[in-house]
Amino acid sequence: MIGMYIGLLLALGVCVLLIAITHKAQKGMNYSSYQSMVKYGIETQLFQDKHDLHRFGIAQLLARRWGRMSAFGMSCNVMALIGSASLLFGPAIHTGGLSIAGYGLPIIGLFSLCVSVCLAELSSAIPTSGHIYHAAGKLGGRKWGVRAGWFHAVGHLALLALYIGGCAYIADTIASAMIGYKSSAISFWGFIIIIVSTQAAMNHWGTMVLGWISKCAVWVQLFIAVSILAGLVWFFWPGGYSPVLLYHFQNFNFDGNVQINSYILGCLLLLKLFIGMDGASLGAEETIEPRIRVPWAIFLSTAYTFVIGYVLLLFMGLVTGLTGGSEQAISYARSIMGLDGIELFVQTAMAGWGGSSIIALMIVISLWVSGQHSMFVCSRALFSLARDESMPFSNRLAKVCVRRQQPIHGGWFSGLLSICIIIVVLVIRDGGLILPLLSIAIITLHISYAIPIGLRLKERWDAKYISKYGANVSEHLWTDAPWRLGTWSMPIHGIAFLWLIGSAILTAIFVDLIGVISVAILLLAMTTMDMGYSRERKLTSHKSLAHVPNKRTDKKAH
Repeated sequence: MIGMYIGLLLALGVCVLLIAITHKAQKGMNYSSYQSMVKYGIETQLFQDKHDLHRFGIAQLLARRWGRMSAFGMSCNVMALIGSASLLFGPAIHTGGLSIAGYGLPIIGLFSLCVSVCLAELSSAIPTSGHIYHAAGKLGGRKWGVRAGWFHAVGHLALLALYIGGCAYIADTIASAMIGYKSSAISFWGFIIIIVSTQAAMNHWGTMVLGWISKCAVWVQLFIAVSILAGLVWFFWPGGYSPVLLYHFQNFNFDGNVQINSYILGCLLLLKLFIGMDGASLGAEETIEPRIRVPWAIFLSTAYTFVIGYVLLLFMGLVTGLTGGSEQAISYARSIMGLDGIELFVQTAMAGWGGSSIIALMIVISLWVSGQHSMFVCSRALFSLARDESMPFSNRLAKVCVRRQQPIHGGWFSGLLSICIIIVVLVIRDGGLILPLLSIAIITLHISYAIPIGLRLKERWDAKYISKYGANVSEHLWTDAPWRLGTWSMPIHGIAFLWLIGSAILTAIFVDLIGVISVAILLLAMTTMDMGYSRERKLTSHKSLAHVPNKRTDKKAH
């Protein structure tokens, strides 16, 4: 019982911290010099947003259409509470036991909340689509900016590939059960082509309704979570498991204690719930009043995911062994995902509705929508790098449709890259798609977040302890930001930085080493690209010097 009380107090402590940060941020906004222009009309606010963007030397090429709920929905849908749980909750408890929901999820939620605070402050100070890229560039120079931008883009591409593969797997499994065919490579890849094509088409022609879809998708995820809880309570309450079992570090079969390495792996699988929290910031140039709405979207979406996810997974853990979900024959789709227990979440959710496939279909829809939002995020990450000529094919990726005011090729290019990532992963890791993609997403995204956070900590350290004059090069960016935590900011930055580095290392050790390999390949590619740019600059400078007239030579010639 003591362990249960400790676990519940830990979750309660995260909720208290959440409320305290909300109060502190709101208080900081009230005392900031920022003045919202919304009360004077949307046109006035749009003019201010355009002016804020011009301060960073960026022209307003994308249309601003989104409000508060659309920005909030972007982060929520990229994190994909329902989609992530459907893919990874079963493997997580199979690996680490039920106590990962009792102890692991609150701890992960606590550190993820700290990361969300840092990213929220960052997006409030730099309201651009390439906020990670531009922040690292302001703090550490162009090389650090490009590194952060590339890691950020690749992390979101891996996340998109994970959603596409997961959606195809669940859709293939449901279709094979309903129609009666046997899953195979043809059916699995057929669903992947359909999913990528429809998502890319929506990103190309459906941007006008993307904000509406973003808002609706949040309510759909909430409705699915409530429906699952209601069905399970109706069929299985009070259940056969005591809540105490969630805090005893037992393995999934309750025949022994879980091993430490298995427990860490299970917790890292649940970490996926909080990956992609910065989704709203990639749409900053399309959001009205982004310096206020985007940071709140990042922070509150993380809070929403923790609270709803904690209640949902805690209760599902109590009834998982009672749902009677039979083990299906190992199909092609299941073997290609590479983890045991991957059907557990969907089977438990369907059991709460008497085996109805409606819940499973809603989970597929939720995963498709999350992938579609993830594709939007990838396209904006690539666009922000391309317009500064910081990646190959910049001329094409930086093109903007004048009529729709959006990047033309970003969505199609992101879908193509995600399919390439899936193919490469399957070639390297035969029979396992989830762990390699998750490893790439966590390591690259956490490194991209850690770069500007670490550079800001270094700048503050240099100003306080090294510089005699205490002059911060870019401190005005943070003091002018309306969303900030004042004296709480740097301690939270320190905690977040240590967590990001530590979680990346643990992911490389316990999840899959392919994430580290991808980082090495990215560094090699960036070094090669920098060498090519340096060579071009030298050739350009030599050519320009060759055309400069030499006065002494000219006099001697005459």
